Amino acid sequence: MITTRQQKKFSLGEFELEPEKRLLTRNGMPVRLARRPFQVLLYLVEHRGRIVSRNELLEKFWEGRDVYEVALSKCIGAIRKALGDKLHEPRFIETRWAEGYRYIGEFEQNQTEATNKNGAKTSDINFLIETTLQPNISGTNDISAAPNDSVTEIQPLSITENLSSSVSKPNKTQSILFIGGFCLLIAAIAITILWFYWGRPTPSKNQSASIRSVAVLPLKNLTGDDEQDFLADGITESLISSLSKIDGLKVTSRGSVFSFKDKEVDPKEVGKQLNVEAILEGSVRRDGEQLRVVVWLVDTKDGRVLWTNEVFSNTLQNILALQDEIARNVIAGLKRKLGGEKGRLLARRHTENTEAYHHYLKGRFFWNKRTPESLLKAVEQFSKAKELDPNFALAYAGLADCYVLMAEYRAMPSSEAFPKARSAATKALEIDDDAAETRTALAYILAFHDWDFPAAEREFKRAIEQSPNYATAHQWYAEYLQAAGRFDEALTELRSAEEIDPLSLIVKTDIAAHFYFTRQYDRSIEQSKKILEMDANFGWGYGFLWLAYKEKGSLKEAVEAHIKNDELFGESQENIKARREAFIRSGWQGYWLKWIEQNEGSAKWQVMQALDKAAVYTEVGDRERAIKFLQESFEKRERWFLYSKFAPQFDSLRSDLRFQDLLKRIGIN
Repeated sequence: MITTRQQKKFSLGEFELEPEKRLLTRNGMPVRLARRPFQVLLYLVEHRGRIVSRNELLEKFWEGRDVYEVALSKCIGAIRKALGDKLHEPRFIETRWAEGYRYIGEFEQNQTEATNKNGAKTSDINFLIETTLQPNISGTNDISAAPNDSVTEIQPLSITENLSSSVSKPNKTQSILFIGGFCLLIAAIAITILWFYWGRPTPSKNQSASIRSVAVLPLKNLTGDDEQDFLADGITESLISSLSKIDGLKVTSRGSVFSFKDKEVDPKEVGKQLNVEAILEGSVRRDGEQLRVVVWLVDTKDGRVLWTNEVFSNTLQNILALQDEIARNVIAGLKRKLGGEKGRLLARRHTENTEAYHHYLKGRFFWNKRTPESLLKAVEQFSKAKELDPNFALAYAGLADCYVLMAEYRAMPSSEAFPKARSAATKALEIDDDAAETRTALAYILAFHDWDFPAAEREFKRAIEQSPNYATAHQWYAEYLQAAGRFDEALTELRSAEEIDPLSLIVKTDIAAHFYFTRQYDRSIEQSKKILEMDANFGWGYGFLWLAYKEKGSLKEAVEAHIKNDELFGESQENIKARREAFIRSGWQGYWLKWIEQNEGSAKWQVMQALDKAAVYTEVGDRERAIKFLQESFEKRERWFLYSKFAPQFDSLRSDLRFQDLLKRIGIN
């Protein structure tokens, strides 16, 4: 007897969907589609007459858990890829923003008959056993299958017993074999089910506990327009700023997290590098004037997605409201509460002018590049922002930050840059007295240009109190404490800055400087080498390396470290060769005499700080010229003059009464 059974087959244009075989083909050729996307596609096809909500899909296929919002988006993406479908010009899957999805493609249902191959009466016992695989937590960010929601492949396990004429009268051996095989199969199924319910990893009791440390990685710009990087970066910085206001939450600063920009990351590795319990990742998409921002929180211990959130804005004009909503949703996802004064600070907007805010975001984008050219562009953007909204405090704060760095990077004379920085910072604080970043900039000006040390310390302390997670406040306060000779306190602040910004090379350089100033030369060398392991082209890493080598008497190593530093700033190989030869012939002084010969009177010499010139003449034993440039450095109130009081480089001048008089006149104990 021949047995048949009906099987469904759906024709979707050039595609065919066979549910029982879990098979998708195109013009007869198999199309690869994982189990979960296949199930979702089948569900959408079977419910093609209506919009299927996201919640319905989550409830059916992910047990309704919010943490799998991103997995659903990835799942729909996989379906579109398999069908060659497009988001904005769909043939098969239509997306209704904030509603759900609907199948809109061609459709025809067919029935096929399955026949026993031998034409004999058979008894088919078909079992589907799901083989459970561990989710991918390797750092590829492919979360089409969410963590703890195991990826499965269905493997048919069938026992076919030929029941011809002999089946009606089975012998004893046949019965035993059949019953034994059946029992083994049932046992296998039972073990699988027991493992699935009781053997799977279960959420730990601590999963519901609030996160104590987090890093907000740069949101990915998926708009397709590199010019929109400022938007993704701006939202990232907004989240860092908002989360930094939460008491008891350690938030990694911008400097460290942006080292992961445009990189595929392993959450567990990032967690180790930044010493955080969780990372927040996300992306920004743009469709005309509409923005779509998706963020998800990942446990760095095992790569699990703990929470996800998707926010839409119908227009770019609503970007401020969108950022507010994202920040509050993230805080809720972290299981943190933000009330009272901190809640008021988060809720307050610095401007209602969207165009001004866009210019501000562009200004921060350029400012973070930290080059003389980019700082000039940043000044232009911040200036436009304040013109559009004269009461936009952050625009003035941005200008203050620009002018401070322009003085530091020799992009503008200190005598011009610092007064502009002070004016902008003062205006920003008149508008908003609670801005820690602005207060930090003002404290820097008070300390390193005005030399008003009591006022500087008050502002630094207040800034840190307002924003304990602002690494720059700790770093610059430490630099002030170093200048004051309060080295133990300085190191404490530097360690705080390093904890907040663990990959910051400039913070690590300040620690190398600390060891140099306190004459721990081996530790300064060790620290400098760590910096250069992270980035061999970071010029500051060689600065204190050659100084420490020189004080140890390792002059050859000091020369090579100094040469490497000069190479990074474009020194010619001809000059470098001449200096090496001078060192071989005439030692340390010969090297520096050749350096002076090559640079004195050059364009490079013109922009050098007077203190640097004094240091060069100190190396060749020219006391008079060294004192002359120290006096000029004092009169210009150069920042680094403050460190000459204890810098080993100037030890040979300490007995000079003129130098002693200058140090007394600084006004710092």
